[in-house]
Amino acid sequence: MRIDVAFTPRDLASGGPWDTFVIVDVLRASSSIVTAFESGCIAIYPVGEPSDAFPLANGSDVLACGERGGVKIQG
Repeated sequence: MRIDVAFTPRDLASGGPWDTFVIVDVLRASSSIVTAFESGCIAIYPVGEPSDAFPLANGSDVLACGERGGVKIQG
């Protein structure tokens, strides 16, 4: 058995003969969510696309935040 580790999705782009993938998003999303709750956040509303988040935050006490490829999303 051979196990390859990719730390970012970009690392997978190099190709390979993989049949099975296991994705663990612990250090990115989960750590941010735990930190938000620890800092007083009372709810998290995950969305699939950044454009889905902005209407939720419009004119309310909701903070829209996120990243794509490790880069902060504009707005």
